Amino acid sequence: MESEYAEDEFDRLAAQRDVVGAHRAKQSNRAWWIGLFAVIVIAPLLGWGIVHFILQADEAPHTAAVSASPSASESASASPSAPSGAGTPSQSPTEEEQRSSTPSSTSTPSLPDGVAADSEIYLMASSSDVSLRQQMADTLKEHGFTNIDTARYTKSAPRSTTVYYQGSAQKAAAEYIGQTLNLDSAHIIRAPEISRSHQITVVVRK
Repeated sequence: MESEYAEDEFDRLAAQRDVVGAHRAKQSNRAWWIGLFAVIVIAPLLGWGIVHFILQADEAPHTAAVSASPSASESASASPSAPSGAGTPSQSPTEEEQRSSTPSSTSTPSLPDGVAADSEIYLMASSSDVSLRQQMADTLKEHGFTNIDTARYTKSAPRSTTVYYQGSAQKAAAEYIGQTLNLDSAHIIRAPEISRSHQITVVVRK
């Protein structure tokens, strides 16, 4: 049965389309498989190649620099030998060494025979005589004594500065202390009962 309408341009366009009504032609999934293959295989290979190329580019300058630098032994053999007297430090002592080797002018004063520098000396004074006690301690140190202790003294006797010593072994030191402090022999007394903890005890009075 022929159509009662003549074929026009719309009929020709409709005949050229693949879609007929609500149905469409089945599309190929080849492009999807190609993309998946590129992601799984080609992309890792491409990344590995880029990293390998960068590493080789970094190692090339370092290798060239190492090969170009001479070894230590070659440098030593190639360097000219220094003259026999060149570079040898002077054997004359420096000014600082001379000062350190020179004995100090403020040496410890020598004590008389029989007087030990480490004699145990106990300086005792009341609260009002502390400054005088310190002066006497400094005086004894200046004369060579090194073992001096100080303490507070609360008793009333003696009335003047007195040196007490334990026995004959400390007599020479006690007499020298009395001489240093300008004391007469009456104020240098052997008294073991007073100097029990120390060899020599000095009670300081003004």
